[in-house]
Amino acid sequence: MSGNNQADKKLQELKEERRIKEVMARFAELEGRVFLKENQALSQIPFYQPSETSRKIFLQRIKYFT
Repeated sequence: MSGNNQADKKLQELKEERRIKEVMARFAELEGRVFLKENQALSQIPFYQPSETSRKIFLQRIKYFT
């Protein structure tokens, strides 16, 4: 019986780990959706957009490394 109890305990631990991972994945997905909505809203506000000069410098740096 002791071996069976250990197997049951191990199985229960694996189930709990799987549940935790599933909950974490769901939470990350929801947080990602919230982040995406916030990002889309902020991208519509000119204050949060880079200046044309900053944009050009950024693009030049990208070209340098590609």
